Amino acid sequence: MTIPDDKHSRAHQRWFDYAEILGNLLLKSIPWVAMMLLIFQLLLRIDSVRPFLSPVYRMEGVPIEAPNVKDWMDEKKPSFLHHSS
Repeated sequence: MTIPDDKHSRAHQRWFDYAEILGNLLLKSIPWVAMMLLIFQLLLRIDSVRPFLSPVYRMEGVPIEAPNVKDWMDEKKPSFLHHSS
């Protein structure tokens, strides 16, 4: 049983209409997503707000200073990162 061409063209037109609506929705949502990302990134810079926004920060221990490179490049300790031959 074959389907007439006008039925195919109506089905294709419906799919194209849905795709156009979805594409327009996605294009309209991009600025909103970018704005929300910017707002959350700025809020994460505030120390008193950070625990409320980030569950990872609440589970984190006490922040430490940046590691000193000389600690792991010390010649007295064997280093697995630096092989001298």
